[in-house]
Amino acid sequence: MSIRAAVPADAGVIYDGELYAIYLLGEHQGRGIGRRFVELVVAWLREQGHESMRVWVLEGNPAQRFYERLGGKKVGIKVEDIGGHSVTEIAYGWDDLGAVAV
Repeated sequence: MSIRAAVPADAGVIYDGELYAIYLLGEHQGRGIGRRFVELVVAWLREQGHESMRVWVLEGNPAQRFYERLGGKKVGIKVEDIGGHSVTEIAYGWDDLGAVAV
């Protein structure tokens, strides 16, 4: 297992931290593992002095509901080309890391 968190160059003024990705196999979902990963990422970002965070999720991915339950608000949308296919990504953001419901 690994956790990747990043402070992207395009984070802008509002979101100074980013949860890059969490991928859990279906048999490991619903057991609190993803919530624990987010908790660790939030703690790490706060230790680094960050105050806010966003995450991009493929539109239609069940993870959208996961981030909504953690208090994430839809704050952006973009279309990316992945392997010759256009996909839509939705950004969820937290203006205050203390508001992440972990």
